[in-house]
Amino acid sequence: NFVITDHAKVRMKVRGIDEFALQEVIETGVVKPKAPKNKFWVFKKMKGRKDNLICASISVETSNLIVITTLINWRPK
Repeated sequence: NFVITDHAKVRMKVRGIDEFALQEVIETGVVKPKAPKNKFWVFKKMKGRKDNLICASISVETSNLIVITTLINWRPK
């Protein structure tokens, strides 16, 4: 299960990321931990998009993943 914040919904619309693409990133993307402990970057190159990498900032809370925001042209550090 994942919950998309209002902020993330706005960013998705602006960046042309639909829920299907977001789900694909979450399910099959590369996971990179970030501080604090329960937060992660999840990113993936999406076929047919020129603005790659697509990235979601995720927080793990209880049994849900909370999508905080989404990004394009993301570069892992």
